[in-house]
Amino acid sequence: MALGVSAVAGCGHAGPARGPEPLRPTAVRIAAYDYVLLGEVHDNVQHHADRAELLRALLADGRPTVVLFEMMGRTHDATLVPAVERVRRTGFATPMLLAAAADEVAAAGGLDRRGWGWPLHRPVVEAALAGGAAVRGANLEASEAR
Repeated sequence: MALGVSAVAGCGHAGPARGPEPLRPTAVRIAAYDYVLLGEVHDNVQHHADRAELLRALLADGRPTVVLFEMMGRTHDATLVPAVERVRRTGFATPMLLAAAADEVAAAGGLDRRGWGWPLHRPVVEAALAGGAAVRGANLEASEAR
């Protein structure tokens, strides 16, 4: 399965905050698809927490999955992939270690912390790491987009 974590479309909501329970039926419905795009409300902390919970539910089946992050450029995969492997070898048995691992992966992926409001997206990166997903950059570099 490939999961794109971006502002494109999908399971996001801009309404009132909700807990993780309503997300489980959504995970069951969309788990059958090979490709899933998860939208976001950029500055909504609860929305990022909801997306992280949905991602954890989707990764729980253990299927090999690639999570593509819009916030990281495709050209950074050469540093991103080894960083993910390194943090997995090191481990992240505590929430503090998982947060540090997500920070390291975000840096290796070239995530613009100021532009993307880091650490707003940290829960989603943590969910991808903890769920065993491969993590890749999905965004085009400015020169490619032109």
